[in-house]
Amino acid sequence: MQARLKNDQLQMVQLGGQTMGTAYQVTIANPHMRDIEQLGQRIFDVVDQVDQQMSTYKVRSDICRFNAAPCGFWLELPREMLVVLKTAIEMAHQSCGAFDPTVFDVVDKWGFGPSDRSSTAEIFSPNTRPDGLSSIELDAARGKAIKHGDVKIDLCGIAKGYGVDQIANVLQCAGIFDFLVEIAGEVFASGTAADGSPWRLGLELPIPDRRVIYRYLDVKDIGVATSGGYRNFVEIDDVIYSHTIDPRTRLPVQTDILCVTVAHKDCMHADALATALQVMGLKKALDFANKKNISAMFLSRSGQDGFTETQSEAFCSMFGLPDD
Repeated sequence: MQARLKNDQLQMVQLGGQTMGTAYQVTIANPHMRDIEQLGQRIFDVVDQVDQQMSTYKVRSDICRFNAAPCGFWLELPREMLVVLKTAIEMAHQSCGAFDPTVFDVVDKWGFGPSDRSSTAEIFSPNTRPDGLSSIELDAARGKAIKHGDVKIDLCGIAKGYGVDQIANVLQCAGIFDFLVEIAGEVFASGTAADGSPWRLGLELPIPDRRVIYRYLDVKDIGVATSGGYRNFVEIDDVIYSHTIDPRTRLPVQTDILCVTVAHKDCMHADALATALQVMGLKKALDFANKKNISAMFLSRSGQDGFTETQSEAFCSMFGLPDD
């Protein structure tokens, strides 16, 4: 997904930097403020906090502390991480396991985590570990969590969306309400662009080696996230495997969905829902989206080079067909 302004010559401020192994960008329309540098520092601080808490690549992060902790030991965790973990567990139950934060061991074996990819025999071997979700207990009142089994968590399918929401909160608390925030394609759009029109997002075709805009969405006061395995993958014995793991099979997802875009009132839920819907497959994902009133758009392959768009009822109502 790409964000762009309808008129790049209008007054705006752009702030950005590196976080979570990727980049973040903030565009503020018609900025009437001082202390832009101070605001930029506050934005960096809040996304860096998410990274320090939830990155599986930082050995001193809170998520790594939790993963390394022994079973039966209550561990104190930051409020922010507990919020994200609680939401991830709720999403796992709602999606019947299509989204699951307890897949770290499998993600890591396939080479999509901090370790090198395991041997072919090991990554394809059956895994009989107990249900990860039932092994985790949270005590939000005390700010603690405990593992009752040998389980490790991975919040990469939800943490970037949460980071976007945290930046949005910083801006709104500073009295700024016309802005666009993006972390690696996860977006929150607030208010309008500098010319008073909605922010415009470009949705890309799921093509691995180049970026081609498929259609634009005009967005306001909403989070948008896209999930797809067409750029982050591994190739083993001439077979391509997506980085998205199906928690139910513990293998890279095999789906007819090439990418899915979700619009939601916050980016954290949009991020997790996009992952869950991609795992489900088109028919089940569309049924789930319509039943839960989720605004989702799916692209699946049609023929050798074509793509077919499928919209949930909520997405069609919110954005209309591409010709509209």
